[in-house]
Amino acid sequence: GGSKGTDDVLAQLKDHWQTARLSSSADDDENYFDRFVLALDPNPTNALGMQKQQEPHTHHGPGGDRTPLTTMTDRRRVYGAWKSLILQYKMEWPLELLLPDDIIASYNKLFQFLTLVLRIKNHLQGLCKWYSMIGRKLDQLETNKSYKASIPAVRTRFKQFVFLRQKMAHFVESLAMYLQVDVLEQAWGLLLKNVTEAEDFTAAKNSHQQYIQSLIKNCFLDCNITCGSLEELFMQCIQLVNLSNQHLGTGDIDLSEPTKLIQQLRVVDTRDVDRLANEFGRRLYFFFQVLSNKKHLPVINGLVLRLDYNRVMPTT
Repeated sequence: GGSKGTDDVLAQLKDHWQTARLSSSADDDENYFDRFVLALDPNPTNALGMQKQQEPHTHHGPGGDRTPLTTMTDRRRVYGAWKSLILQYKMEWPLELLLPDDIIASYNKLFQFLTLVLRIKNHLQGLCKWYSMIGRKLDQLETNKSYKASIPAVRTRFKQFVFLRQKMAHFVESLAMYLQVDVLEQAWGLLLKNVTEAEDFTAAKNSHQQYIQSLIKNCFLDCNITCGSLEELFMQCIQLVNLSNQHLGTGDIDLSEPTKLIQQLRVVDTRDVDRLANEFGRRLYFFFQVLSNKKHLPVINGLVLRLDYNRVMPTT
């Protein structure tokens, strides 16, 4: 039987999995999704390649994640938990000739990576909605003479969360767009063309192997430096979600009581947000520099342009 943590992870994905089934383009194969089983690796590893440990007890906040993860070890545990998700495929001969174990392993690496990117993107979008509710309430209170003098100082503290979320969302959404448009769609179109033109099974198999290799490469899963940099950036996004849940969560911020709301925002400790913003900026700069050294490659140059389309990247 699975642990509560395992059940929570699978439950969070259940609706998304059903949505994927409904929106799938596999219309000519009614049993396509029935061949897949969403499971957890019986021998999971975290981002450091170490055996996953049990997660600490936490509760849910407005970002949909858990709160608070105060240490790098805890953040790596959550990251590792999602990286343990795998897809098991029920194959019938002769598909096993096209999908040997190493190819299935590569597909699972891609599945784990892309699932994590979308999860973080959704959590940052959830924060945006909650931040917007708080911001609108502060706008309303600023028109009230009883609270007007208190709002500027409170808003300054609150904006530190808002600005950092915006920077993280720009990074994650740019990455997600790159993965979808520049990597997945381009590679899929090329695969279909090559398989259609293949003269025999060997040629089709080679085209498929090249397809997988290109996806692994362009998702940065074959480079320890780039992949490690992404992992750190992802964990910092998760940390903002948890800091927001800790300081601005539904159990801490009451929008219905203006006086209590202002008092609560006044005591929010923004030092952790300041440190996180500095660390995120430093690591994003490093990741951007790594990409810049590869921008002679058209697919990588697309991501570089997305990240810095309006010169928002730090220069030092």
